[in-house]
Amino acid sequence: MNQVVRGLAVAALLVGLTFEVHRHRPWFPFLKPAQPTFQTPAKSAAPSPAAPAAQRRAGVSSRTDAPVTAHPSSTGAATPSAASPAAPAPVPEHTVTVFLTNGGVASGELVSRSAEQLTLRWEWGEVSFKAAEISRVEDGKSGTGDDNVWLPWQDEHVKAQWPHRHDVVARLMNASVLDAEIVEVLPDALVLSHELGQGGRAEQRVPRAQLECLLFRPIRGPSSEAKEAQLRETFPEMRWHEEGAFTIVTDSKMPTVKRYWSVIRELSTEWYLAFYPILKGRRPAAHQYVVIFDEWADYVEYALTDGVPGWAAVGYFTPEKEVLYAFNMLGERFSALLHEAFLGKARGLIDGAVGQYKRSIDERYHIFLEGQAVEFKAKFERADTIVRAGFRELTEETLRHELTHSLFHSWGLQTITLSKIPAAGIEEARKKREFLASSDPEQQRQLLIELLNPQARQPIDFGAWNAWAVEGLAGYMQRVPLGEPLPGRLAEFQEAVRQRQVLPLEFLDTFRMGSFPGIAPRATLYAYAQSWALVHFLMSRHREAFLGYLEVCRNLSDPGRELAWLLRATGRDLRQLDLEFQEYMRGFPAQDPPWLVQYDALREIFSGF
Repeated sequence: MNQVVRGLAVAALLVGLTFEVHRHRPWFPFLKPAQPTFQTPAKSAAPSPAAPAAQRRAGVSSRTDAPVTAHPSSTGAATPSAASPAAPAPVPEHTVTVFLTNGGVASGELVSRSAEQLTLRWEWGEVSFKAAEISRVEDGKSGTGDDNVWLPWQDEHVKAQWPHRHDVVARLMNASVLDAEIVEVLPDALVLSHELGQGGRAEQRVPRAQLECLLFRPIRGPSSEAKEAQLRETFPEMRWHEEGAFTIVTDSKMPTVKRYWSVIRELSTEWYLAFYPILKGRRPAAHQYVVIFDEWADYVEYALTDGVPGWAAVGYFTPEKEVLYAFNMLGERFSALLHEAFLGKARGLIDGAVGQYKRSIDERYHIFLEGQAVEFKAKFERADTIVRAGFRELTEETLRHELTHSLFHSWGLQTITLSKIPAAGIEEARKKREFLASSDPEQQRQLLIELLNPQARQPIDFGAWNAWAVEGLAGYMQRVPLGEPLPGRLAEFQEAVRQRQVLPLEFLDTFRMGSFPGIAPRATLYAYAQSWALVHFLMSRHREAFLGYLEVCRNLSDPGRELAWLLRATGRDLRQLDLEFQEYMRGFPAQDPPWLVQYDALREIFSGF
């Protein structure tokens, strides 16, 4: 019997090669638990010291009692359930549908209604609406679907009017919106200025912990109208979801769209606050469009029309069209592809081995054999969880990276152009497209491995005023929370130091293409890592000077003098700045490459074979 079990383990180990990571050919880029999708604000007016900050009602600490204009949001002001075991949800005694003045609709159990407000109870808590926000109330449930809520920006595209006076407004954790001018950004707070009439103003200090996100005025005009018409013609089956200056166009389902909205809100808020000194007084030139394909094959096919190798690039921003394109690695279809490419073969081989050995042993041992098979399959299920976490991390960080390119471009702080795939690569692109359309799991699995391999993924070429700044800034914005080291780039930079491959700053500054052409592939990765490291250093040690440098370079009429302006802004000569940079990077602890971290996690899973 032991020989049978060993034989079954060997069959499983053969499948384990699916997950094997060679130390010289990494392909698992990240290992990190999924981040929560939503934060549920509390309803009580006074925050409880014992409750997490994200779950307290966001009372506003102000220098004066400045007025607050409240607008309902998709989160509502919810009351989280108690920590005791959840009881069965009660059957609603009186269901009503509330139609809001902003076009939204909400259904739920009527808890209370007064001249000032109305409160509904949902499965996850209660939400209150002010009387001024309510257009009418009807008995029963009407037009709100399974979520019991319909918001105009979460369904078919509408020309939503901006209800606020200011171009950028702050939405708090308690769902209220502060329609006031942002006049100062502090490390732990925003300072808002309210007009009081007759020339008077009052300042209000809002702790950052109470801020959910910033909202931005939509950009409307002939250019956006033409762009929308073209997108509708190109993607007639996709749905439109709009919030402020951002529009998602996708054929993905709503749960995925909500996750993408969470990333977009988080990134745009962090970006605006981080670069506020050079954004203040500016207005974006273009509305932000994000097209998300639910099918990987459809994305690869469309990306080819833009000259982009979509099989090796999770997403890309095209400055000419001013549209960000990506494919959905968070949804059901890609999950099914992962399941078939990785788990499908594993289960099939294990079941085949079980069937083979059942025919050669006594029936009384069958139950033991089946138990071993269940154990082996469970190992692959755990490995599958690690694979999915890697894809999820890759998706969200790519969206943050490319959206950073889009925002800097739209706000006039970077001038970039997208290069095209060479003609010689068109045939390869067609072959990749055929692989995706194939029903052969082995071909699909090979593409997935290439997608996760940082050495196989192809960077998108951007022609830019300064490649290290453009790519370094996008890398800097990838991490959550902002300012945390980017593990992959940190590990690559430390490897470059060990290999004595760190580029002199004056040489790094000469590149005008994001892929750092003309150097070896490994050196290209080092250049990307050094770009991230340099921006991280400047944002940490010379933030004000670096922001000033970014603004000067945007208007610089003499390309090639950017480094001279950086030295002038920081008050350092080249050697001083380089020594400071090297000292700063030595302060980081040694970082294992993310692929190695995942390799160790997978090895631990299969170590029992």
